[in-house]
Amino acid sequence: MRCKSTLHKNYTRWVSRRLCHDAINPQKKLEHRDKLCADALNFVALTTPLVDLIELMRRLRVPDLLIDLMTISHRSIFVLLECIERTYLAQDSRLGYRNALRTWVSASNLGSRLFLETFRRSQQLGLALESRGYVGGALNVLPATYRRPWPVWLLPLAIAGTLLLFYIWW
Repeated sequence: MRCKSTLHKNYTRWVSRRLCHDAINPQKKLEHRDKLCADALNFVALTTPLVDLIELMRRLRVPDLLIDLMTISHRSIFVLLECIERTYLAQDSRLGYRNALRTWVSASNLGSRLFLETFRRSQQLGLALESRGYVGGALNVLPATYRRPWPVWLLPLAIAGTLLLFYIWW
């Protein structure tokens, strides 16, 4: 299929031709699907308790190294968000974002502070793990035990039986 593109008036210096609609449509679909998958993964990872995620991953026989990396990354997300919030509030209360120049300076200070805080917290985390006797391998957490008063498969069976009775009776 031939692309029917014309010269674009505003971007003639950098882009000599516009991409045709047929060529960019699959790329937009792929980007959209990628974003939706990442959003779904973030929703599950950030709303499910960490102990439940670890238990699920152990049942799925995910290697211990990946579980440890996921645990540390999950913990780091909330530590970094808390550090960003605290630092931003301190900068904002001292008029750190009053104009464009101060915004750039404050944002760069926030980034450097975040880097240093991350490094310090990682050292503290390593020290805490060593003091608790961690030498490598799996991080042991207590599995969550759930009591089920009756088998789970009984509910769909009861619903199907009820629907069958209604179908026969009517």
